[in-house]
Amino acid sequence: MPTLSYPEPLREQTKILILWIISGLIEAVFLLVWLIVQLAISGVITNLDLTESDLFMFQIFQITFAIVTLTPILKWAVKDNIAILIRVVRQILLETQTREEATVDSNDTTKSTPTTANQSQRKASPIDPKVPSEDAQLDKKENKKDE
Repeated sequence: MPTLSYPEPLREQTKILILWIISGLIEAVFLLVWLIVQLAISGVITNLDLTESDLFMFQIFQITFAIVTLTPILKWAVKDNIAILIRVVRQILLETQTREEATVDSNDTTKSTPTTANQSQRKASPIDPKVPSEDAQLDKKENKKDE
């Protein structure tokens, strides 16, 4: 049976899409666990025979616990979604830039190409080898943050 060979850009985009889907599912599982814990705490508090002051203190605990446990989950979800949005915007900008350069290159054949030293310092984009990939750009920024 012949094996199918897919173009590299399609494979890369599929890997990124699968990563986003898995990330979203993990965040959904965390939110589901958070909701189950909150419902369990609420059930325990309502089933206890408490005085008004004790019930008030348990409700304060429930609200505080809900906020404290939800904050890290939301932080990661927002961080992941912002990273996805940034990558999508960069991809659109890179594709737009590539198309504009292709239009300029077709009109002007005297334009010089980048040196081999510059090309070796960056990873090639699956769309255009002359343009650094978004992962390479993110790696560069993360390395600067670490320093």
